Amino acid sequence: MTVRCLTEAPSDLLANRLARFERQFRYPLGPGRFFRIVHGRDYSRFFRAMGRGVSFVAERPDRVVGVVGVARRILRLPDGARQVVIYVGDLKTEAGLLGGRAWRRLGSAMRDWALREGAVAAWSVVMDGTEAEPDRYTGRFGLEPFERLADLEILRIPATQVQGAIAEDWEGEAAFGRRRWLALAEGHTLCLDGSPKLRSKMTPQWLISPDGGAVGLLEDTMRAKRLIFLRGDSEDGVEMNVSHLTRCLWGRLVSGTALLRQALLRSAKLGYEAMFVAVPSGAADRVTSALGLPGVAVAPAGVWGYGLDRGKPWCVSTSEI
Repeated sequence: MTVRCLTEAPSDLLANRLARFERQFRYPLGPGRFFRIVHGRDYSRFFRAMGRGVSFVAERPDRVVGVVGVARRILRLPDGARQVVIYVGDLKTEAGLLGGRAWRRLGSAMRDWALREGAVAAWSVVMDGTEAEPDRYTGRFGLEPFERLADLEILRIPATQVQGAIAEDWEGEAAFGRRRWLALAEGHTLCLDGSPKLRSKMTPQWLISPDGGAVGLLEDTMRAKRLIFLRGDSEDGVEMNVSHLTRCLWGRLVSGTALLRQALLRSAKLGYEAMFVAVPSGAADRVTSALGLPGVAVAPAGVWGYGLDRGKPWCVSTSEI
């Protein structure tokens, strides 16, 4: 078995093997709903869009048997301090090999890379209902044990149901949008880096309420990751044409609701069928009720990691999960 580090698009042979490997895996999207992921021909682009990112690929002579993606990131902590961490995701190994040789080799490669990058902590986002949560496979091979740090709810909101007019005064310049986001994020843990343009087919657009009390970045992941909604036990399905409202925060619910409506109106105009957004655990019911739109799906998730405080609020972007 060999482990390869991808920092750019792989050869056609490896890209085809990665595509076959990915088709084995499905992920929960709320009760009774599942999807699979397609990273496309440039497999590590998704992680490179977050920061200094790579994908490690474990191979046998005839096939891929495991992958894990990591990105070096800069966290701003609730007290304002900054910390170098790694984000971990896309961990997959062949059925029956979790905790075996493939994971041992991938885990060692990830650990060594993180040490070279100067990371002192790590974190990940895992959907509830995922077959194996991080406490099952961390704490071995020199990796610190992950614990659950915070709870989230991921909303998938249909974009075609919202009524109203697009308000142009909600659109702001990137520098101003980032300033308002950082101001509203006081007391939260959040990532300061990332390049949404590397993953988004649409031009990312900051949306800011006229009073500055709500902010978000509208984007997608079509250039780096596509989601396939699955029907029954089939590996085939229908691609979800979705946008993401990321770096999303608000003070009052009325401002947050108005922000979501403006993002949904723009998403519908651009042809997206739905929009993803992350909210703190327990907020989904209030947000859904305030929106008054049918068909909102809610999927709980957790922030896992080590070297970071538990119970602190996080600002998480769904385009990076």
